[in-house]
Amino acid sequence: KGHYDRREGNNKNDLLDIDLSNAYTEPGSKSLEPIVYKKLIKEDQNVRLSKFISYILRHGARKEGITIRSDGYARLDELMKLSQFESISLGKIKNIIKNDAKQRFNLIKEVDHNTGTAMWWVRANQGHSFEVKDLKLENITDPAQISNIFHETHSRNWQSIKSKGLLRMYRNHIHFCGAGNAVSDLFPNSIYYQTDGIEFYKAANNVILTTGRGGVLHPRFFLKVVDKTGKVLYSAEPQGD
Repeated sequence: KGHYDRREGNNKNDLLDIDLSNAYTEPGSKSLEPIVYKKLIKEDQNVRLSKFISYILRHGARKEGITIRSDGYARLDELMKLSQFESISLGKIKNIIKNDAKQRFNLIKEVDHNTGTAMWWVRANQGHSFEVKDLKLENITDPAQISNIFHETHSRNWQSIKSKGLLRMYRNHIHFCGAGNAVSDLFPNSIYYQTDGIEFYKAANNVILTTGRGGVLHPRFFLKVVDKTGKVLYSAEPQGD
């Protein structure tokens, strides 16, 4: 599983990004495994539904029989046919999508060219494990836009990242944030951005993305690494005595 996702742990924030992509392993399964909901049982229903929508749009659409367009959008009424949305109103689902704390989704209403009927469509703004050709990410050309970004992970992953770099794993990109509380923050060093030709992109929800080079962002791009106490684990800058 990808080391750039926050996992279950002692910190309550660790539950916010549980990776669901490998949780459904039964060949030919048409319904989701109940084990996932054991992990989420203590969470609010809206949070659980938001995570489930995220799983479908980022990873599980094909397995669940949901068609994803080349721009990442799926018909909302198709999602609502899944058993997890039984007895959930369209209005409630729309509110969950619109009010998602991380702005994971984009909701639009437009005509389905196959039916000629106006439909609600939803997509994940980033985080896909399958190719989305027309996601329309913003190509970042100003190094100042990535001068204060960081990557969150567990401290236990640091030794591996220190030697191998950041890996995109099963996703299309390595993800970065601009602010927040992290267990361990990895700051890509933007000094090397143009000289090494590493491309960065911005998603619709302002998450910064890169494929690195061959799916890897080498440790030489890290400006600083700190743990949750603020202790500096690594710095590219000279440290005072």
